[in-house]
Amino acid sequence: MNNDIAEFNNKIKTASISQLDQVFIYNQENIDFRTVKILGTQKRNYIIVEQGIILKNSIIDFRSENSIVYIKSDGVRANFLLGYGSCIYIDESTSFTNTANILASEGYDIYIGKDCMFAENINITNSDGHPIFDNSGMRVNEGGDIIIGNHVWIGRNTDILKNTTLDSGCIIGSRSVVTKNIPYASIAVGAPAQIKKRDVLFSKETTVRHEHVLFNEVKAYYPRKLMNNEKIFLLYIKDFIYKNNGIF
Repeated sequence: MNNDIAEFNNKIKTASISQLDQVFIYNQENIDFRTVKILGTQKRNYIIVEQGIILKNSIIDFRSENSIVYIKSDGVRANFLLGYGSCIYIDESTSFTNTANILASEGYDIYIGKDCMFAENINITNSDGHPIFDNSGMRVNEGGDIIIGNHVWIGRNTDILKNTTLDSGCIIGSRSVVTKNIPYASIAVGAPAQIKKRDVLFSKETTVRHEHVLFNEVKAYYPRKLMNNEKIFLLYIKDFIYKNNGIF
């Protein structure tokens, strides 16, 4: 995690900062405003797009304030919706076949690691959207963080729900609903998603282009397991941005 924090500190301190109404944008020149819409600009929020990355074909909809979208990958295509105090972080070399719907609210976060693949019609939401109470007045459907590790493959028409961790190297089959944690290098399928196989490794090479892909050729894809410090890293980002109030 210390390396992640050091990298963040180095890059954020050299980023250009501009404003779109009340939204602070780091490296605005890296946003293709012909294909990106930013909504809810009357409230104070933050967008970070790292140098060398161009954000395209996306909508960022801020419904409250003090939320952050942090993009490190060219392959992002998403409709982002954020509530108060939440962060959506997408690491490098992660790609989306088509536009995903990613919702973060209630102050909970969504972390997506490196080298992930998302097929079409993916929904990632860390809240139920509306509060539910029992007859004592107790909230019974609190939201929760979503943590997705490195080199994860999500099949089409899949929902990833609140309070879940998908460890690195896992594969989620098409039309699945993820409601619980998925362990490292495993395949999960179904609604709700159930573990079908463990200790697997997938290649990002497509079978359309390659008749035979040998295991020795893809061993380099073995990702490191989640270190359980991804949430700490997001909290560091949020604390840094809030303390600096968008201005260095």
